[in-house]
Amino acid sequence: MLEEKIIKKRKELNESIEKEKDYDITYKLSIELDDLISQFYEETKERKKATKEKIKVLYMVWRAIEKIALLYYINITNICFFDKSIANI
Repeated sequence: MLEEKIIKKRKELNESIEKEKDYDITYKLSIELDDLISQFYEETKERKKATKEKIKVLYMVWRAIEKIALLYYINITNICFFDKSIANI
């Protein structure tokens, strides 16, 4: 959506320059285009930040699952060891 607005505004600005429209109109279009580009940059930056935060959370969840799996493995190993010890008595 924002990208489409930038493309449209760029076309308007280019036409204004090519047709040598009034300087105030060209200047206004240029400022509007700059604002859209700035907004796009900020939104992109926020998306990247959110993605990094999601990756951190997923990594923490993965590490927690890994620890749970290790504890489960240790528990199962101890149960098996305990059962073998009883069998050897």
